[in-house]
Amino acid sequence: MFYYLGKHSCYEIAELLFTPFLAQSTGLEEASLGSWCLAYSRYLKFILPEIPEQPQPGVVLVDDIETESSLISAFYNPSPLDDLEYYKNSKYFECVSGAELFHELDYLSKVLHKIQHYDPDFWQAFSLFITFILCPSSEFSAGGTDSAAIGTIFLSKPSQYDERDLYELLVHEFTHTVMFLDERISPHYNYVNEHLLAYEENYAIASISRKKRPLDKVIHSMVVSAEILLHREIIVGHDLENRKIHPTSPDLKDGIIATIDSLQSLKNREKLLTQRSLWLMNRCYQVATSV
Repeated sequence: MFYYLGKHSCYEIAELLFTPFLAQSTGLEEASLGSWCLAYSRYLKFILPEIPEQPQPGVVLVDDIETESSLISAFYNPSPLDDLEYYKNSKYFECVSGAELFHELDYLSKVLHKIQHYDPDFWQAFSLFITFILCPSSEFSAGGTDSAAIGTIFLSKPSQYDERDLYELLVHEFTHTVMFLDERISPHYNYVNEHLLAYEENYAIASISRKKRPLDKVIHSMVVSAEILLHREIIVGHDLENRKIHPTSPDLKDGIIATIDSLQSLKNREKLLTQRSLWLMNRCYQVATSV
């Protein structure tokens, strides 16, 4: 949501959620990025007490099995909206260690360093909202995050992707993370009818996979698609042939429109979606028809 709503929207989310966790002696205007990172860490400990705390502010590349295992366990929390069979696979992740892990973290570190200099505004927001990055192996996904592990993302063998692909994947997972936090301010779904979200009749078409999925995945996929389009428009360009992770820009635009058409055709749309989701949908339409 950094490119999609503007960088200030990310800091508005931080201010609304993390301010109560700032050190008492720190005023809002005087708070440094490090102070906000510490406040975020305290906030996450409050809402997700089982997740390990950051050893220091900023993005931590996890290099020990104990921390990785503790963080990964949150990804296995069951949900009635887990629509894909592999979510339940006990071998969704395989831990990587030794020289192989060092190779992956070294490559990732170099890419992050380039992003820091190439796109410093994005990097500042990324280093606030992303706390841990794991590099396990997964045959099911290139990367991911989870509402039960906000701030943590995993990247499966990042060295297999070129820098621009990996950059897009980081934008992708960052967007999910900010969406999780945005929803804690402005719910995206009418939770009084939450049980209806799990019914297949209330699924809609996801922008990237083009498969019918639960609405939480659908709204996220639509916003991620818009964010990737704007990331290409503003930062890296659309001349991305043979990408391994995301579709071409025309396909992303078509996917957003397909999602919106699918959402608008839902009989229970007003029972399920809040004004916030409808506003996000309209903003995504503007991106898809203007980029």
